[in-house]
Amino acid sequence: MRIAALGGLIIASISGPALAIDLGNSLSLTGEVELEYLNSDGDDTSFGFIDITLGWRSQGGGAVGFGFDLAVDSTQLLETGEDRTAYWGGFVITTGAGEFTVGAPRPVMNVLYETPKIGGNSFYDELLPQFTGPLTSVLVKTSDANAYGVSFIGESGNLKYGVYYANLENLDADVLQLAGTYRLGATLVHGGAERITDGPIDVTTLELGVTQEFDRFSLGAEIIDISSSGAPFDGQSIKLFGEYNMTDALTLGVQIQNVDSPVDATLYGLSGEYGFGSGGYARLGVLDSDQGTSEPLFDAAVGFRF
Repeated sequence: MRIAALGGLIIASISGPALAIDLGNSLSLTGEVELEYLNSDGDDTSFGFIDITLGWRSQGGGAVGFGFDLAVDSTQLLETGEDRTAYWGGFVITTGAGEFTVGAPRPVMNVLYETPKIGGNSFYDELLPQFTGPLTSVLVKTSDANAYGVSFIGESGNLKYGVYYANLENLDADVLQLAGTYRLGATLVHGGAERITDGPIDVTTLELGVTQEFDRFSLGAEIIDISSSGAPFDGQSIKLFGEYNMTDALTLGVQIQNVDSPVDATLYGLSGEYGFGSGGYARLGVLDSDQGTSEPLFDAAVGFRF
């Protein structure tokens, strides 16, 4: 399947914990950088991915603290220099109930949970954005629209939850998100809802997933439903995924995703990731579909999480 053809078709996780970089003076750097090479039937290309957050929190012992986050999320096509970039951040207030961010906070559905990519392919997020996460982050990254608003993330026992409101500048759209995760032993349930209103256009995204962890492997599923009025965004997705930790460093994954938007297509992925050092990794993967008229998409990547 040629890369351009795959994009046209679609539109018709994870190694051990990484360590945040301590910069001193209560500053820390977290995120991920990656180089990815893609090849399909002799057609190849390379991408660079950067998602980095610089954070600072006050170290006082009071009930209320403060700080800031500054983040950049960028995808670059290395052959042409073309890029898609989103900037996030804001003033942070920490309380006993949770953490408030005012400014341009990252959407809570992106913060609280993530599922494995098909074939481990990072470029897949660019091809199928409406079924790999909330639309808000995609719109900010692809349309030069800044999202100014407020978010809150809290925790109570095994429950983590968040709420997010923002206005998409330049698009004149309002966004509301609710998201949460709940852990019950080895079972993790996640869910989120996003509503984007732009005059006569309303888009609602609902996500619900579950992951069951075992000794050396995990199995999971996620359902996404998108409904809209005044825009062609309707669709559904069901994703199944599993990961096997062959060793402490090597993780193998399998993923299947059925997408109905507007045509019915099923995507299949296999991935293998080897972790080294404190956050380094190398990954191989393959992505294919049931459409029969195209070739598989292979990817090789090297990166660092911190």
